[in-house]
Amino acid sequence: MYIAIIGKMAAGKGRFGEMLRAEVGLDVEISFYGFSDPLNMMLDILHLPRERAYQQKISTILRGAFGEEVIGNALKHIAEVDDSEIIFFDGVRRPQDVVMLHGLPSSHLIAIEAPAEIRLERLKKRADRPGDAEKTWEEFLAEDNAESESKIDEIAKSADVHIDNSGTEESLRAQVKEFLQAKMGLVL
Repeated sequence: MYIAIIGKMAAGKGRFGEMLRAEVGLDVEISFYGFSDPLNMMLDILHLPRERAYQQKISTILRGAFGEEVIGNALKHIAEVDDSEIIFFDGVRRPQDVVMLHGLPSSHLIAIEAPAEIRLERLKKRADRPGDAEKTWEEFLAEDNAESESKIDEIAKSADVHIDNSGTEESLRAQVKEFLQAKMGLVL
């Protein structure tokens, strides 16, 4: 099964994946790939920091030079040789990413949403990239409206499943369980 998740920054994409892993248990093999993984590899090679602004710039440059599907195709090739039972793609951003996903058997697109104010607080709290802990509202909005983020809302409308992550951890966990029961037939 191939699962891809789309959502604005700090909406809970990674948290959904963590809960998915916890709920299916260790006897189901899951591999996690992020659409930012190829970008981070490029930044590492170039000795540039893995900052969101650099990821957004390199994504725009690569897609402009080699086509909208370049990052999705890179992940597809990686996933096709992975024997895991579930392949989880974190961070769909472009329509071509969805085309790639739907070209894989048993695929599902999940949209996860949370209000901007909640997302900014999560971003500052987790501080997983340089500068996140000190991010201002204006900086957050500038990144949230960057070119690489511009198609998320439109693509999310076509998702198979919509997750509301504006509530508690328990609410999110219940939605993860509901997804697994509906799409995988797991009884949790």
